[in-house]
Amino acid sequence: MLKRKLEKHDEDYRKLLSNENLHKVCHGSLHVNAVNQLAATSTETIRGNITEKIISDKSHCEVRDWLMPRILIDNSGRSGVVVNMTTGEFKEALFYHGTDDDPAWHRLDVKDHKTAGVYGAAIVWLYDNLYVLIGMYIRTVKSQLVATDSEV
Repeated sequence: MLKRKLEKHDEDYRKLLSNENLHKVCHGSLHVNAVNQLAATSTETIRGNITEKIISDKSHCEVRDWLMPRILIDNSGRSGVVVNMTTGEFKEALFYHGTDDDPAWHRLDVKDHKTAGVYGAAIVWLYDNLYVLIGMYIRTVKSQLVATDSEV
């Protein structure tokens, strides 16, 4: 059993993204497409009337499929914590000013996770630019799919 565990560990290790591929996920064409899709759904004004562009299923998936891995990459792959993050917890995030060496961050306390009973709320850190993009996603994309007062 221990030998099989080591084999699986080695197999998983070989599947990890290289630094180059990781950089492509964070800053490559997926990032550009996600930002463009979010910008395309932003609220616009035409002659004083507010209009919203409806996002397609494909666009929604592209945006979601970039945002979620990006959160996980920034938080060491803590998917169990991120999947239980609510919009209420997102809106209550605390802002931390950055320095010359480190950009600004937002701290989210996620209360619903596997070890919450022992360790309390888990902390999820989001760079300021990612926080803004997720905020846009919640306002423009999520609102088309789920009721605006939903905490999911």
